[in-house]
Amino acid sequence: MIPNLTEILVVDFETTCWEPRSAQPDGEVSEVIEIGYCLVNVERGARSECGSIYVLPERSTISPFCAELTGITPEVLAKNNAVPYLRAVRELRARFPRLRDQAWASWGDFDREKAEEMARLHADELPEAARTETVSRRKAEPLRSFPPELYPFSRTHLNIKHFFALVSGSSMEPDLDTALSVCAVPFEGQRHRGSDDAWNAAGVLGATLWRLRR
Repeated sequence: MIPNLTEILVVDFETTCWEPRSAQPDGEVSEVIEIGYCLVNVERGARSECGSIYVLPERSTISPFCAELTGITPEVLAKNNAVPYLRAVRELRARFPRLRDQAWASWGDFDREKAEEMARLHADELPEAARTETVSRRKAEPLRSFPPELYPFSRTHLNIKHFFALVSGSSMEPDLDTALSVCAVPFEGQRHRGSDDAWNAAGVLGATLWRLRR
């Protein structure tokens, strides 16, 4: 299939977390609890289709620190019809059918690394035939070649923070607020919410792409 080079999907994961890290209960792992997304048109730099999918943690609980940081509580998950992670992946693929054939991006590498962690975490939940294929691929190929049921994204990931620093000539990668200020793009929404962080990161990406095309 011909790659989709007209749009980039910006993704932001919110995850279960603890502060300090030593407060993480034994046997619990950090899991995605919200998948935020926003499309950026490469030619115009415009943002569209911003939203999120809420995810039920299956191997961890939402700590008081996490609830305060993200605003995501068990009640918020219930209100927003949160689903298990693999079902959330299916929903994301249904909303963006060409996801495996288009570039995607995030603010930093955390989200790419978390997507890979979640793929490993849920590999045993695939049907036996797919699981056998997954084990084989894990030994021979990069994780991003795994089945889309586990890893829905393409091989082409853009670190927006790094991209912005390169284009702007900065010797250091800025935080999101600084990049938004440089781009004259206002911050919107709530920090540490997937849909809002994806929208704002997409604003930096769109403004940077527009700057390159002028």
